[in-house]
Amino acid sequence: MASHQLNLLAGRYDWDIEVPDGSAAFIPDPGLNPRIWPFPAGRPLRGPRRMAAPVLLYGKLMALTALCRRISADMSSSGCSVLLSHPSMILYAPPILHMLDIPRIFYCHEYPRHLYEKGATKTPNHFTEMLIGPLLQLERRLDSRNARSAAFHLCNSTYTAGKVEKIYGRKTVVVRPGVDSSFFVPGGSVTGAFVMSVGALSPLKGHDLVIRALSLIPVESRPTMLIAGDRGRPGYASALEALASRLGVGLTILRGVSEKTMLECYRAARIVVCAQKAEPYGLVPLEAMSCCRPVVSVNEGGFPENIRDGETGLLVERRPEALAGAISRLLSSPALCRALGEAGRRFVVTERDLRSHAEAVASLIDRAAAGQSLF
Repeated sequence: MASHQLNLLAGRYDWDIEVPDGSAAFIPDPGLNPRIWPFPAGRPLRGPRRMAAPVLLYGKLMALTALCRRISADMSSSGCSVLLSHPSMILYAPPILHMLDIPRIFYCHEYPRHLYEKGATKTPNHFTEMLIGPLLQLERRLDSRNARSAAFHLCNSTYTAGKVEKIYGRKTVVVRPGVDSSFFVPGGSVTGAFVMSVGALSPLKGHDLVIRALSLIPVESRPTMLIAGDRGRPGYASALEALASRLGVGLTILRGVSEKTMLECYRAARIVVCAQKAEPYGLVPLEAMSCCRPVVSVNEGGFPENIRDGETGLLVERRPEALAGAISRLLSSPALCRALGEAGRRFVVTERDLRSHAEAVASLIDRAAAGQSLF
């Protein structure tokens, strides 16, 4: 998201882009030259070392704090007038938010659920969670301090804004992100006999609920399922495969999917199902809608802010029976699939495009630089 914002606003401001090494891939405009800061602590752990990630948290937090201190000193000396900060993969609200005296805008896409939401743990088991309990308390204190230091908070949905205001005690401005409708485009006829679920291999993403829903559809009309996940909890993929096998649901899991492959999967899918638990916003349904694919979603979190039931998708209760009913309804009605897909595409193009999102962010930057309130 940060990449898209910067690309669209490249000529509007004189940007200094500070990126810790190991961050999510950054797609710069030819006129932008991000500074990549060495950050060995941010390198992802591979193989068996991943199991040690929780106990290495303290060192990562301290390394990130030290790096942000160096970046803030560099920004101060260069005369930076406004900070626009996105979340960090190590500490959600990065320490730089409390290290500068200039207007600081924090684009809080969600909140670190593992710190503030019961049951949303990142650890592989209860024993590990107990072991690193003091570290999680430290992480929560640092995250809260940094987030509260920001002068302005932006959120991606009204749902997220309510959560952020409760957790951090700060008012927020809602700026709903868009997707690239020039990339996520319809293509040819649907070729797959599968429904698609997208997201990390984690219990929070609801893939298991989709499997249970599909198992309720009669075998003769039951589609297979494709999961496209970018990361996940160790062993969870095997648990999903075992569940699907037991319930008689054909399942394919793709990991590390490129944007091109994701586009191909959206285009081929019969239906895209979104069963994430209290998803803060949800770009997946927007990407699917942009490709003219029908969407079935649980009616919670940020999903209802983009999916209009019966118009751009179907919203249902978080129950396997409700999901199964909506999926079956679409499987038996190509006309409804087509109508929902076309309406979804129009919605994305007219109301959730990247340009309007970037312009909204720019307007808030201008107001912050002028010392004006964002409210």
